[in-house]
Parts: sequence; C-alpha cells; structure tokens
Amino acid sequence: DGIVKLWNLKTGQVHHLKGHRGQVSEVEFSPDGQLLASPGYDGIVRVWDVNTGQVQKLKGHRGEVEQVEFSEDSQLLASAGFDGMVRLWDLKTGQVQHELKGHKSSVSQVKFSRDGQLLASAGKDGMVRLWDVKTGQVQASKRHQGRVYQLALSRDGELLANAGAYGMLTLWDVKTWQIQELKGHQGDVRQVEFSPDGQLLASAGFDRTVRLWDLAGRQIAQFKGTRLVFHPDGTQLATIDGDTIKLWRVDNLDGLLARGCTYLGSYLSYLTDSSVNPELKGFCDGLLDN
Repeated sequence: DGIVKLWNLKTGQVHHLKGHRGQVSEVEFSPDGQLLASPGYDGIVRVWDVNTGQVQKLKGHRGEVEQVEFSEDSQLLASAGFDGMVRLWDLKTGQVQHELKGHKSSVSQVKFSRDGQLLASAGKDGMVRLWDVKTGQVQASKRHQGRVYQLALSRDGELLANAGAYGMLTLWDVKTWQIQELKGHQGDVRQVEFSPDGQLLASAGFDRTVRLWDLAGRQIAQFKGTRLVFHPDGTQLATIDGDTIKLWRVDNLDGLLARGCTYLGSYLSYLTDSSVNPELKGFCDGLLDN
C-alpha cells in the first residue's frame, strides 16, 4: 500500500510513514539508527528521520529502486535501480555524489565495505562490479553464470563473497581476483554474511541448510535453516527455519565440535590431533585417526 510502518518496540506504538506511490521495495536502517531508507517502485528513495518523521526524497532513478545500503558512518547511501544505475547519495545535501554506470541490466544488490572505501554491486545478469567510492571509478568486474542474489564484503574490504543461482557461492580476493568456489549447497544460495570479526563466512540456501565456512573455503559447520544472522559481537549465529529460530555458539571451535560429526566432518578432517580438545576426540570414531 506504499506505507512504511515504524514500530516502537517498548511501547508498541506504530508510526505510519506515508508518501510512496506504489510498492516499497525494502526498508533499511542507518548504522547509527537515526535514519530509515525506503526505496520504492516509484523510482524515489525516501530517507526518514526516525525521531521527527521528516523525509528527504532522493530522485533520479527511472523505474523501481530495488535495494539501498548505508555506509558505515551513515553519511552516504547507495541505491540500486531497475534502470541499471547505481547512485551514491550524500545524505547531508541530498545530492548525487556519483552515478556509477556500467551494468547492462537491472542492479539488484549494493554493498559497502566497512571502511566505506569500496562499493560492490551486482546485476541480475550475473555481473559483479567493485567501485572506488571516492572517485566513482570501477576497480574490477566479473561475470557469474546465473543471477547473484547477495554480496558481502569483509571488514577490511579484501574479500568479496557472492551468493547466487545453481549453488553458487564464491569468495574473491579483490586485489588478485583469485576465486575460491565453496561447494556444498544444492540449489540457489540466497544469503551470505561475514562474521563481525571477519574470520568466518555463513551462507543460507534453498536446500534449507545454513553453512559456516572458514576463509580458506572449508566448511566447518552445517545447520538446518533458510536464513541467518550473526550476533553483533560475533559469538552467536541465529538460524531461521520456518517458525523456529535457533541460536548457536560460534565463538569457540570446541563449542562447534560438541554439536557432532554430522555438522563437522569436513572441519575435523583437516585438524591435527593436537588442535582438538582431548575430551572431544571421541565424538567422531576413526575420523581423527585418518
């Protein structure tokens, strides 16, 4: 109905933010919690002050705006459009800082690096591009076979993860563009996230599995679920499966080991005996001796 509803979780009060003509694509809070962005099918991105309800309208896209992303300092907003354009907006002025041209089809994903220096974008044609935020110039590009559903950049901006169609999950070194293929999912991979400390990667797919990987591309755990989210301190991973949410400890590998060999066969297979807590060696008969 074009209305954005903002709920106060303490009081239960709801504010109706009106203005969109047509469907709202998504909503996104700024990292500082002061702003809420809502891109719409009307081609306008609306940025709301969550305290006052005042709105800033960002106009420029032709057609649907599919996704938006705030920079870590909440000063910039990137928008991905059906028109094949990526726009970088200065939120202090409401003006376009850069128009990033190059995609030949609609753009479905944009993702800032934590330091705000890089922006990754993905088109529905499988093309992924990496941009310099300061200059607006493309740093590198690569085409996937099939659609890319989600991007994730590591905290230091050195690794780019791509989740997509046909079980695609890749980890790219953005300096060398060396690619690791992380194999295991059956069917489309719809979500990928780095842990807050940047040491782990988690993915979720249509095969109803959430998988946890190290940065060498080895799977270290597998859980049942279709969606995931890391706790901000990185110690827990929440997995969602239907109406069930489960929390998993990921802050120590002994905790992962205790969950059993079904999840951890690939992890245990490359560890040495000295790497594993002796009390846990009996969990997987014969595996640690191979």
